[in-house]
Amino acid sequence: MKNFIQCSLKCILFFLLVYSNLFAQWSNNPAVNNALCIAVENQSNPISVSDGLGGAIVTWSDYRSGTNSDIYVQRINASGVVQWTADGVALCTAAGNQYSPAIVS
Repeated sequence: MKNFIQCSLKCILFFLLVYSNLFAQWSNNPAVNNALCIAVENQSNPISVSDGLGGAIVTWSDYRSGTNSDIYVQRINASGVVQWTADGVALCTAAGNQYSPAIVS
């Protein structure tokens, strides 16, 4: 099951990369998404809440370190423009695995 989820997330990330748009704005095409993170390795367990301004704040588990999962977060505004550091801001990179993030508005 874990391999299926990882493969599915990689496919989603691939499509995000392929269809991302240079101007990072919301797409009118439901088959095209805005990439919040294009870092290597796996990103999983995304959770989002409204930012109260028409955008969203999203957090996820991220395996970009290659050894452990860490927690990252990103904000995207109402226009579809990523607001924080490219590929998200590290919230927790403590030793060991950090996974299943939660977020509240």
